[in-house]
Amino acid sequence: DHRDLHSFPTRRSSRSPLTGLPNRALFLDRLGVALDRSRRSGGTVAVMFLDLDNFKQINDSFGHSAGDQMLAVVAERLRAMLRPMDTVARFGGDEFTLLFEDLSSEREVVLVAERISRAARVPVQFDGQEASITVSIGIAVVDDPSVPPDTVIREADAAMYRAKDRGRSRYELYDEASKYRASQRIELE
Repeated sequence: DHRDLHSFPTRRSSRSPLTGLPNRALFLDRLGVALDRSRRSGGTVAVMFLDLDNFKQINDSFGHSAGDQMLAVVAERLRAMLRPMDTVARFGGDEFTLLFEDLSSEREVVLVAERISRAARVPVQFDGQEASITVSIGIAVVDDPSVPPDTVIREADAAMYRAKDRGRSRYELYDEASKYRASQRIELE
């Protein structure tokens, strides 16, 4: 009985081939599990949505391989800053998401955002030239762990856009102003 291996569906990888980090689907799955755990244990969960500022300029100035190298370097720097129970994922393009569980306070995730901002600025070498990048970060601290994972991501994304609107290279916490700006942006689009 000969079977054609190509006739069986293949499972898509749950990791970014470039960075080795979890992808969007795996991140959302882990966020769902973290929210379930939080409902049971009462621990605080937060999500950070991070976007590289002016990433297109790296690609335009140094080429796409330099852009890929920058993404890999940023991924490694992010991975090095997290606790073993935290998750960093490449959400898509030049966007990364980070999941934090069992936080003692909102301040704890803010301190991580500050460390990430400093680490991102350290120059990266490209064939004898160097470039540095800044990041805009949105933070959503989960008040109600019964919210769907997509909602938490949307909140962190809205806060990240607020950071970009306020001049980039900074972090913002999600609040009602972020929610209002996000709905305005969706209306405009």
